[in-house]
Amino acid sequence: MDFADGRRLLHVALCGGAWFGNLGCHSSLFTMPAGGAGFVRVLDLIGSGPIWFDSREGVGGWPDLILGGTRPSHPPYIRWRWTGQTFDKVWPPG
Repeated sequence: MDFADGRRLLHVALCGGAWFGNLGCHSSLFTMPAGGAGFVRVLDLIGSGPIWFDSREGVGGWPDLILGGTRPSHPPYIRWRWTGQTFDKVWPPG
């Protein structure tokens, strides 16, 4: 995802085999500041489902991440928000 100010957000999903958790996928998220020399890994998720970007919500111009729940015991989605250095879970609480 390229932003008008030059920042970038990159999502990489590696899928296949049972070693990547519930859904067989491992996701890594990378950010690059405007004018940055390279991407920096800011989040790793093992067994992650689909990830959507919510540009209506977020902090510092970074969109919130919406992850589909991966187990029946999980909520239908989990929201992650930019902290200034990484993305942290903000919903559900706890």
